[in-house]
Amino acid sequence: MDSVDRIKYANLEFNLEQLLKGETMLRGDANNNGGLDIRDLVSIIEFIVNGTECPSMRNADANQDGVVNIQDLVWVIKAIVG
Repeated sequence: MDSVDRIKYANLEFNLEQLLKGETMLRGDANNNGGLDIRDLVSIIEFIVNGTECPSMRNADANQDGVVNIQDLVWVIKAIVG
C-alpha cells in the first residue's frame, strides 16, 4: 500500500464517519441542513466569535484550507449571492 492508497482509505474512513453521524458534504453548509443560506453564515460567525462549533465543521471549512475563519464567510457569501 503506497501513500496514495492510504490517503484514499483515510478519506473513505472520514466519509463513512460523516455518514454515520448523518452529515452531508456540502461546502459552506455549516449547519448541515442540506443547503446554503444565512443560517450557515451565523453558524460560522458564532464559531469565529464564540468558539461554538458548527454542526458540521467539515462543511464550515468552505474553502477547504483546513481552518474555519473569515475566508470561509466570504466563500459562503459569494456562493449565496452568486
